[in-house]
Amino acid sequence: MKRSQPASTALPDNLDSFAILHDERLAQLHEAFLRSQLNDHTRETYANGIDAFLRFTAVAGLTDILDVEPAHIVEFTRSMDEQYETTTVRLYLSAIRV
Repeated sequence: MKRSQPASTALPDNLDSFAILHDERLAQLHEAFLRSQLNDHTRETYANGIDAFLRFTAVAGLTDILDVEPAHIVEFTRSMDEQYETTTVRLYLSAIRV
């Protein structure tokens, strides 16, 4: 059965959740986006999506957001297809698209 949320959203202690971002401005934009969400559940889901993507990029060896290419997004989506409901995958993609 597919999960709607990951069991754990915590990143490894040694991984800065915004380490891949090119500069502090991008990190600030994502944080502002998350704070702007009025619904706590939506904010949590988007944060989970960002965390899942950052874990994916760390495993893929990407260290800069500018190195992410469309093929990486496709692979990230495929990696979630068997684990999560379609709605969750779409929400996660929405979170990283901002």
